[in-house]
Amino acid sequence: MKWIQSNREITEFIAETGCQGRMVTYRDLVCETRQTLEQLMPWMGLEFEPSQINYWEHEHHGTQKPDYDWIKNSGDAYFDLRWQTELPPIEQQQITADRDVHIYLDEVGLGIGAEGLTRL
Repeated sequence: MKWIQSNREITEFIAETGCQGRMVTYRDLVCETRQTLEQLMPWMGLEFEPSQINYWEHEHHGTQKPDYDWIKNSGDAYFDLRWQTELPPIEQQQITADRDVHIYLDEVGLGIGAEGLTRL
């Protein structure tokens, strides 16, 4: 599975090079935004600013998919769980039951459930 291979390579690179790394899940960023940013920003040598939480209130430069304008216009964070309705149930089951997925997630202290990847 490409996802496991890519994430293993990242994990191994961090371990082999001694680089500092932080595990941040999508759920961390969306459901615990303030706490996550308050921890990450100083770690990256940057200052946390409360305005970072409501990023949609500010103009951004770069690429943005037109299909996601509704998120910016909603004025609120959105925990996107579309994978539960757009990914066929058989594929969801294959992923959540995959032995290699569980081995890797256990190694990095994560689990997989109804809200996607979560900390154990």
